[in-house]
Amino acid sequence: MQKREPPAFQEYPASILAERNFRLMSLPERGLLFTIRLECWVNGSVPSLPDELAKYLGLNPADVKSSFTDCLKHYLKEDQGNFRSAELDNYKEHLEEIRKRKSEGGKKSAKNKKEKLVYQSTDNQLTSQDTCNSLVKDSVVKTSQEQSLEKGVIDKAWVNDYENADIPF
Repeated sequence: MQKREPPAFQEYPASILAERNFRLMSLPERGLLFTIRLECWVNGSVPSLPDELAKYLGLNPADVKSSFTDCLKHYLKEDQGNFRSAELDNYKEHLEEIRKRKSEGGKKSAKNKKEKLVYQSTDNQLTSQDTCNSLVKDSVVKTSQEQSLEKGVIDKAWVNDYENADIPF
């Protein structure tokens, strides 16, 4: 089974824009926040020290320090010298739970299908064995052509007249 990380996450702009902390952030703070969130999605965490973070992200240390405000830190949790996004961690867990439920459902469905096939094949074997000893007789229904020929109902005079008639075309 292939187990890959989810390639993307959903953002809800109305929720983000409605948050007070986000509204109080400057454009550089918002840009740093989203850069950190993208990095956290892919790699799980970023360094918590501004100088290390700037180096890690390939950004100017002065820009990172000036944008690294309390409003930005509101969206992050510190964990052993790194920042993580609790929201994205929770979202990954949610996606993993969905994946597990789908996997379990698929396995259960496959098991039920297999059991159904085994039951049907067993049932078919019983049916074919039962028909050998069946008291039901074959049908005696015949087509209308066979019936008319067997009963001899055909009027030979009419057939002769039909075959000898001159039909102008």
